[in-house]
Amino acid sequence: MIVIILFHCFIKRAFYSSCNSIFMHTVNLNALAVLSLQESYSLSVFMYSIPAMSLSAKQIRELGICWNSVIGKLFKYNKWESDKGVLHGLGLLNISHLIMVRSVKFYKHLFYRLIVCCIMCSTLLWYTTTLVMTFCEQFSSRNV
Repeated sequence: MIVIILFHCFIKRAFYSSCNSIFMHTVNLNALAVLSLQESYSLSVFMYSIPAMSLSAKQIRELGICWNSVIGKLFKYNKWESDKGVLHGLGLLNISHLIMVRSVKFYKHLFYRLIVCCIMCSTLLWYTTTLVMTFCEQFSSRNV
């Protein structure tokens, strides 16, 4: 549990540093362009390792607060104002739904890899069985 908490703090720190770097270099840029950059670079800090972690609801809310603070800073919202309207208006998901989508994609990919591995193993087993049977037939015909 301590490892997840420390890693969680590291993720938040890396997220904020990437957000601040983007905000620093995009002072006079359109808000939608900055949002696209934030989604591409900063949000990927969250999404890269999330499916492999088991986060509590509190930790997911904290990550949501981080992402909402970026949206709020970008569109000049106050902390007490809701940014759900902005997210829905732009067709974006909140962080908890993004985590769910990312986890489903992760497990889907894992499941398909498992199926491919099982198919390859069964094919290899069939091939080796056929090869052994052929070898046995040839060996028994020589001894007769």
